Amino acid sequence: MNNISKFLNLLFSEYANKPHDEGYHLDVQDIPQQELIDLVDLMMKDDTTLRDSVLFHIQNTINSHIGDFEANNRYQSSHKTYYSEG
Repeated sequence: MNNISKFLNLLFSEYANKPHDEGYHLDVQDIPQQELIDLVDLMMKDDTTLRDSVLFHIQNTINSHIGDFEANNRYQSSHKTYYSEG
């Protein structure tokens, strides 16, 4: 059994709904955030396709926000220079 299977078994034991008449159920929203972080970490180490996809989305998020950050820093820098000279 690999590490992901072992971790999933722990999550199932801890967080799954276990009604006898319907079978087990575990919604990702029922898993605590730290457990999800640990699971994603394991999955990214094990699955290069998942890792590449996650990193692609992270890079897109960075790219979409870096322009605003740069513009704000330039504004703040010019604002400080203007008032320190005056």
